Amino acid sequence: MIVWKEALRQMRQTTAKGGFPVPFSIQFVQADRRKRIAGKIVKLESVTQSGIRPLTKATQHKQRLHEIVTGKKNPHHYEHSTVNIYNPVTQRNIKIHTRLITKFNEQPVIY
Repeated sequence: MIVWKEALRQMRQTTAKGGFPVPFSIQFVQADRRKRIAGKIVKLESVTQSGIRPLTKATQHKQRLHEIVTGKKNPHHYEHSTVNIYNPVTQRNIKIHTRLITKFNEQPVIY
């Protein structure tokens, strides 16, 4: 068993060399209030948390300028208990609610 907070911490882990995100497996219950779909159990292997990557000073500067110019929308992940997961198979990000995670690295998640 793994505690929910520890699972979230491990999602954000990076490698010692290069600071790249560490892949993990996750299982969660799918839910969408707008489409009124819920209950499907989804299991993903070798995924990483989105937005975790090593940034150079130049990249950070470009990112800040882009956010100022485009008026980037703040997703409020903390308020909504959500996190974006990158799936390398589909090459897409998936937003999941962290409270719907049932397994992390094959370990049941407890709250």
